[in-house]
Amino acid sequence: MADERQMAMATKKLKALKGGLVSDVVFLVGATDATAQEIHAFRSDLVVSSEFFVSLLDSPLTLKRDGKIRLKNIEPKVFELVIEFTHLCGHLVSEVDSLDCCLQLAAAADEYMIYELGSECSKLLEDNFLTVDNVWTVLSQHYMVEAVSSVCLKILGSKTSVCLKQASFLEASEETVKLFCNLDKMSIESESELLSACLKYIKTKRNQRELFRQCCLPGLRLLTLDSADLAKVFPMLTREEKTSVLISTSPLIGAKKPQLAPGLCPISIGRSLITEMLSQQTLNLVHDSHILGVREVFLTGAYVACSNNFYEQNASGGGRCWVSLALSPKRRIRITGFELVNILDLNKEVFANSAKRKPCGRVTEITATVDNQQKSLSSLLSEDVTLPENFPLNGCTLINHSALVPAGGSFTLKVFFKDGCVVRTQRSTEHQVKRINSSAAFDVFSKIEISQNLRISNHLKKKCPAHTKLCFFKSIQFTDI
Repeated sequence: MADERQMAMATKKLKALKGGLVSDVVFLVGATDATAQEIHAFRSDLVVSSEFFVSLLDSPLTLKRDGKIRLKNIEPKVFELVIEFTHLCGHLVSEVDSLDCCLQLAAAADEYMIYELGSECSKLLEDNFLTVDNVWTVLSQHYMVEAVSSVCLKILGSKTSVCLKQASFLEASEETVKLFCNLDKMSIESESELLSACLKYIKTKRNQRELFRQCCLPGLRLLTLDSADLAKVFPMLTREEKTSVLISTSPLIGAKKPQLAPGLCPISIGRSLITEMLSQQTLNLVHDSHILGVREVFLTGAYVACSNNFYEQNASGGGRCWVSLALSPKRRIRITGFELVNILDLNKEVFANSAKRKPCGRVTEITATVDNQQKSLSSLLSEDVTLPENFPLNGCTLINHSALVPAGGSFTLKVFFKDGCVVRTQRSTEHQVKRINSSAAFDVFSKIEISQNLRISNHLKKKCPAHTKLCFFKSIQFTDI
């Protein structure tokens, strides 16, 4: 409500400014004096928004006409949007109606050091104006504007193969190609696809070898190319560079490889997003929309507290509260990590102003067990999972942990809770897990089972039916091997 009132007041102020009713600084904006327009503003809003305006307003060198600050290198329409953004608490109510207007606004944000406006322009470009057809042209013309170059490179990284097929790629500037070749991740099958595009690009230019060495070579990951592709690159290299590449890629050299010649990219890891997406998979156990905020959890009663009563009731069953996840893959996989829905700190939400709030309970340990199902052997292997030094509360935590699981074997995570832990609950079924996963991820497993050792006291049984499970395991990450 307070934000709405502030916006209403700011909008009234902006209307008064446009009418020239109130202001303490006036700009004369436009390429020529004959076409320049007066634009009114408040000094305080400008100064707060950017250090640029601090210098502009106070400098004796600032160009003025009859006491009005003269700006020649920006269109009046664009500068009005700058004033709107700075005077409306970082909001735009007027429409940015064209690519050209958005690019000019981004350039103004960069020049005036209004970084929040630059971020807004990046979002507008990505959502409304940039396409695979124009991204090369836009980046070539505006690569020095951070708000423009960052979003262009984001699109080129996520839609690389499609963008490389555009005719506008062959017309891209040398600086654009150099920036592109240094991207950390690309949506390509392999580095070979990037090499082919670079060779195609230089064929349309003069001084092909020099251009390749300046724009493409510093970013190309030669150590990921096969011998056929290296043969295409070698005519562009010096004798020293060829020798260093041959030695570095030789299978006869041990693990300690010599350094590549200066100027060559030493990275030996591929940058293909496609390969990563194919190899790294996630099995989701809880959908994000089902993880309520702390207040909603408390008000709906979707939680269980591990108290001393539970310990007494569970004494015959081991005396410890725990929840476990058991998975059985149909083929060999490697578990690479798992994401947990953290313990809740309800005390902080309920007793916010209390100086003597009881500290909430924590996870005491997590064990990981692999069973290879070979009955004639001692098939169980178990180890403790390393926990974060300060296990966070309320949100979610990704823990990296590697475990090789054979086809038909099982992988089990078991989490033990300390007295006082408050854990979310959910009514989880195999159908729900199947619904929130792709068939490619779900069908890897023949068994997905969550079990727990937690007896519910009588006064909570109505809130926690028998089929209610603790909501603690959010996802499992794995790769095929």
